[in-house]
Amino acid sequence: MKKILASFLVLAVASCSSDDAQNYRDDFAGTYKITAIQAAAAVDLNNDGIESTDILLELVSPHTTLDGVFSGFYNPESPQNFAQARAGSHGAGDSLLSFNFPEQTISYLNFDMALNIPLLLEYTTSMKTYRYAVQENGHVKVIDLNPAFNAQFGEVIGIARDSEPHFSLALKKHMFNFNTKQWMLLDLTATYAKI
Repeated sequence: MKKILASFLVLAVASCSSDDAQNYRDDFAGTYKITAIQAAAAVDLNNDGIESTDILLELVSPHTTLDGVFSGFYNPESPQNFAQARAGSHGAGDSLLSFNFPEQTISYLNFDMALNIPLLLEYTTSMKTYRYAVQENGHVKVIDLNPAFNAQFGEVIGIARDSEPHFSLALKKHMFNFNTKQWMLLDLTATYAKI
């Protein structure tokens, strides 16, 4: 009888462990929006002459162009800008992750050959082809499915889960500084909240 009871307990613990691993993945899966982006160095992304380390504020603030000041270049509330984490069904590492991080599209207007005027055309979304695996301790491991392609948009350093409905993304990314009219490699931390 003791052997049967011991076997039952082993099966119950193994079953719970398996369920916990599944619950970790299911807890992370979902839709997230960016609530903050901070940089280690200040930059002017909206061409107003003011540099800031609050990158999200720079992205959503009105942008100065040759024709005036316009808003609406980036909207973190738009579903196309939401991050998506989709749980897989075949175990750790087959779950899909798309950060949909804002990507500047810059062009240059040439009134004459000696003068280049940078223009922000739009913000698109980048960093889409990743997988993730939730480890036993609840930490999320990011797996880059296309490193050669993704390198042009930035380098994902890792994810930290401070609490279940949120995560922070650490990355290195080139962004165009209108104050210096140059691309800068920035250390960024983006905070995402589950919606």
